[in-house]
Amino acid sequence: MLLGMLAIMAPLVSGVAMFSTPVLSMLTLTGILLVYFLIDGIFAIMAGIKGKGAPGWGWMIVSGIASIVLAVILWRQWPVSGAYAIGLLVGIRLIFTGWSIAILGMLGDATIDVVEEAVEEAASSAS
Repeated sequence: MLLGMLAIMAPLVSGVAMFSTPVLSMLTLTGILLVYFLIDGIFAIMAGIKGKGAPGWGWMIVSGIASIVLAVILWRQWPVSGAYAIGLLVGIRLIFTGWSIAILGMLGDATIDVVEEAVEEAASSAS
């Protein structure tokens, strides 16, 4: 019961606080993003190093470096970065998402080609 009330009240109180102090909220969210990008970057690099030799391990490291660079950009321009950080980071995220979808599409096309070749080979072997 208490946990349920907390789950209802926490977002409500947070929303009211953010609405009443938007500048402070924007700076706080930017700080949270800064810490998130730093931690995410460190763990992505560690995962890339751990998975060295596996397909895509280099891209994990690149992703981690990009996250750390974003964190450094936010930190170096603090608190001014709060004014533009949300839009900038959403834009960068959309670019990387689009790029990832395009790469997955190309990988899907390559996979279809391999499957079609295997089916044709199996059909010719069966004849």
